[in-house]
Amino acid sequence: MHIHNVNISPNGENLILNIEIPEFPGYEDLSISKIAIQDHLNYTIGYPEDPQFEMNPSQETPYIIDTEKKVIKFLNLDNIFKSSKLKNTGLFYIYIYQEGIPGAALPCAEGLQYYIVPVLNAAPIYKYTVKLIKDAMGKCDTINKEAIIDVYWKKLALRKAIEFEDYIVVQELYDSLFYNDFLKKEYTKNCDYNTKGLPSNNPCNPCI
Repeated sequence: MHIHNVNISPNGENLILNIEIPEFPGYEDLSISKIAIQDHLNYTIGYPEDPQFEMNPSQETPYIIDTEKKVIKFLNLDNIFKSSKLKNTGLFYIYIYQEGIPGAALPCAEGLQYYIVPVLNAAPIYKYTVKLIKDAMGKCDTINKEAIIDVYWKKLALRKAIEFEDYIVVQELYDSLFYNDFLKKEYTKNCDYNTKGLPSNNPCNPCI
């Protein structure tokens, strides 16, 4: 399986999926059976038994997988949150279930039953970083230069944990350094449903 791109758009609004079973010898019997999405609070080591959101070729929904060999989709996250049990925690795990028997010449990794891809909504972290930089530039009421360095190292550590597929560490870092720290607090101040996700006129108090 080739996972070309599984990510969240820069504005944080859409989930991008670009997954393909190659049309090469040895891949003929392999297919994409289903795809599940879990928020980070419901992470599972294996494919979830009761997915918060799932799509497969047999579903007659706007999220139908294009074919059993290729998936190229832009899914609106807000629509998914409203129509499923998935919560907007900012970090999600995409589970791609593969069926079939790989050809004998393929490497063992190509025969995995499922793949897990973590995706991070970086928009809130970016907005928070911009707020801190504006603080340091004297454009806001407070100056917190140490916080800029703190967020930089936190973000670097989290991305490295994702890169090395150490998902237990990803969970710990995201919860302790981001989710419980400011994603729940800083970005819900003075924001209501109608302003979340929209640019704020006040750069010192952005909403998500």
